[in-house]
Amino acid sequence: MAAAVVTISCLLIVSVSLSTPSSLGKLYERQLQVLSKVISGPARGKSLALHLDTLLPADVWRAVLGFEAIRRTPHLALSSGLNHSHIPQPLQERAGEAFPYGFFSSPSLLHVLLSLTPRPEVIQTLWLHWKPRNLLIFSLGSPLGVDVLQDEALSGVEKLAFIGYIFGMADRLPDALGVYTMLPFSSTGVQLIGPWKPETFNKWEALFPDRFPSFEGYTFEVASFFRSPPYLYSSAANPEVASNQEFRTLRKERPERANGGTTMGVTWQNMPRALVAQSIPILPELLWQRVFTAVWLLGCLVATSAYTCNLVSIFTSITYPSRLRTLQELADSDYRVALLNNGGFLAQLVLLTPGDMLDQIRQKLDLFNNLNEALKAVKERRHAFIADETTTKLTIMQQMQDDEWYLVNERLYSGRLVWYFPKNTPWKQKFDQNIRRLNYFGLITHWFEVEFAEWVKDNVNKKVRRGDGREGPAPSLTMRHLQGVFYILGVAWIVSGAVLLLELFTQYQLTQTPKL
Repeated sequence: MAAAVVTISCLLIVSVSLSTPSSLGKLYERQLQVLSKVISGPARGKSLALHLDTLLPADVWRAVLGFEAIRRTPHLALSSGLNHSHIPQPLQERAGEAFPYGFFSSPSLLHVLLSLTPRPEVIQTLWLHWKPRNLLIFSLGSPLGVDVLQDEALSGVEKLAFIGYIFGMADRLPDALGVYTMLPFSSTGVQLIGPWKPETFNKWEALFPDRFPSFEGYTFEVASFFRSPPYLYSSAANPEVASNQEFRTLRKERPERANGGTTMGVTWQNMPRALVAQSIPILPELLWQRVFTAVWLLGCLVATSAYTCNLVSIFTSITYPSRLRTLQELADSDYRVALLNNGGFLAQLVLLTPGDMLDQIRQKLDLFNNLNEALKAVKERRHAFIADETTTKLTIMQQMQDDEWYLVNERLYSGRLVWYFPKNTPWKQKFDQNIRRLNYFGLITHWFEVEFAEWVKDNVNKKVRRGDGREGPAPSLTMRHLQGVFYILGVAWIVSGAVLLLELFTQYQLTQTPKL
């Protein structure tokens, strides 16, 4: 990229003769020296786009392009005018086509507008064609040119500085140059950062301070990517959301008082009474016998429970289908995959994203025209459904029971919350930083879970199921799940019936045997 800039710069510079500011006398010498120090100082490492006003004398053009600091910096020289230009228009068009899209709005490029007195029409033309992110306006003429910073066209510039004569000091200090900027949300508006001194403005942050240190209580109306709750909602009771920065715990659960935890403490009193369900315990008189009884009864309880639970789990695990946890398990399973063919971006991602695992999924992919048909296939336990998690979850909660569906732990695509800003919004970076901080500390996720649960409770008439939210509750035990236990009962009946028949047969034989 730098090589392309240098090549175009040579095309622009080769036709002019190199000169120094000495040919200008004392008229613009100091201002141009300051410009050279800015380029070699705080703007070092930045590529340059020089916008030279067409009203500038030709010797000023040659002097600017002849500075060593500019010749050593990758740069592009452009004319800024309305009716005529020192640079042929076809050459300007080829220069714009030589760079990738968005290069002129890159943070690594500094736009410099050099003019006698900056004119609003020049500022508007510059913004219309180039959309600079970093802009330095250098005025060689009247200090009244600083008023151009209030032009609406500069509201989209993120880093903005103006160097020109300090207003009101031209008589006492004719060479005094000041550095100005514009704070859009401040009551002061145009602000003088300070007189130009190389030691003061030796860094980029000093020359281009933050234009948005505070929004001064300004209320933004930001468009959300999602148009449905809980991403977008309004509260009639409290329309001002996040009016302060005080965070409090949203819910505090008291400790459970089961098993007498509050009144009896951590001790387990009257253990034999609880085990045998007797109102008055009948205990041995000797202490060691009481201890033995307690240990024996507790051991019997644990052994019986463990044996029963293990027996039930062994005979019911076969009828419980194993749940899918990863996308690879889904690709290897017998489930077919349902996907809505509604022209959305998700279908294009699934159909066009390369990958071996996605190739397996595409081989058993079924496209559905509406959500109800896809959910019907899921209810019949034939399909797994790929869809947007949040919006689809609300529909599923209305049409299916909690134990009829669950979410796979691994996501196919990870999304982020999206808000729309006007194009070339300079203060969007401020929102980016704060949103990243909130997301890093988990506040956005926490707020979403709270708002989602409240919205579901009020509108879907259901409670959000507890747990991690991915697998959901286990299905309720039914006769089908407990068929192993009934197999045991059937075997016991068969055995007991056989024993009964054997006893009856034996009794019959004894009755038929003649007595002596």
